[in-house]
Amino acid sequence: MREIKEKRVRDIMLASFLKAIGKEYIGNEREPDGKLSFIFEDDGDIDNKIDEYINGIAVINVSDFVQAYRNFKSIIYQRKESRNGQYE
Repeated sequence: MREIKEKRVRDIMLASFLKAIGKEYIGNEREPDGKLSFIFEDDGDIDNKIDEYINGIAVINVSDFVQAYRNFKSIIYQRKESRNGQYE
């Protein structure tokens, strides 16, 4: 059985980009400082894709990016509400 390597990102735009290009989203986790990290499977190419994003040369489907962004915003909102005791 192979061990799954993880890549954690805190930036919602970067997370949306990774999701939009088909990187495997594993889940999210609140870090000790209270901030939320989005966790992706590190397939060995993820750092190259992050470099493309940072350097402004990445190509993505805008609809996929927007959908991923909306989904992650929803996750953040639900986690905030849960943390405030409004949702369990």
